[in-house]
Amino acid sequence: MTRYETVSGDTFDIVARKIWGDERRAGDLMQANFAALDYLVFPAGVVLRVPADENNGTARDSGKNTADDAFNFREVIFGKSKARTGGASV
Repeated sequence: MTRYETVSGDTFDIVARKIWGDERRAGDLMQANFAALDYLVFPAGVVLRVPADENNGTARDSGKNTADDAFNFREVIFGKSKARTGGASV
């Protein structure tokens, strides 16, 4: 696993685009850096773990990924049970 040091203004999707050329891989970074989920916008100097690229390419280049394979942000925010039912109740 390699590392990436953020610059001021980085976000998970910006970092994913810098590393893999595909911001849709932000979920991979989020899963590898659970402690950094408090940041929406990173300050300079946060060191993120970069998971190995299992596809040897970007998600869009592999042609094997489907919508079902995508990281589900709703599960992170609301939990699995509420993500399946459409979100948190107000």
